Amino acid sequence: MKELEIDYYFKHIDEFPCKEIFEGCKYPWEVLAKTKSFLKEKVEDKNLKENNAKETGDFCIFKGNYYIGEGTKISPRVIIEGPVYIGENCTIAPGAYIRPGTIIGDKVGVRI
Repeated sequence: MKELEIDYYFKHIDEFPCKEIFEGCKYPWEVLAKTKSFLKEKVEDKNLKENNAKETGDFCIFKGNYYIGEGTKISPRVIIEGPVYIGENCTIAPGAYIRPGTIIGDKVGVRI
């Protein structure tokens, strides 16, 4: 069934900053098995704590390792618990809790 395949849902994988995570995967759940090793290589092993956000609200909590791309806006009272990769020009809404193992592409809005 085509509705179960990655390219049915992700029409612009070539534009995704972490597109290599999709290599060799036909179904979305196959990507989930690769997120831990991807984050270990890209964020944990480099001991990244890199916040390139254009704005970070008050009372935000950052735990563990993380990468936050340029132009991202982090609203007040957000918790980001790594390992986490957040792309460029994202919007993280007030009160959001980004849990360990999260990968967010570019231009994504995250709400609670």
